[in-house]
Amino acid sequence: MKKNNLEYEKSCVYCEHSIPLAVDSEVLCAKRGVVGVNHRCRRFVFDPLKIVPRRREPDPAQQSIEPEALE
Repeated sequence: MKKNNLEYEKSCVYCEHSIPLAVDSEVLCAKRGVVGVNHRCRRFVFDPLKIVPRRREPDPAQQSIEPEALE
């Protein structure tokens, strides 16, 4: 598998061994137990599915189209 050169922060939030808890500042790690989101250990394995994508800003050209113009 080819690795991408994506910039990501190595923290337990993005580790495949962690599960987010109801508290925003803690995760449940399968290796270390309950740890903070900025914690990382040597067993860190990046999970790309845990990254939340940024939302695109709406295109102003598409917002100005009126429904009557489409008919």
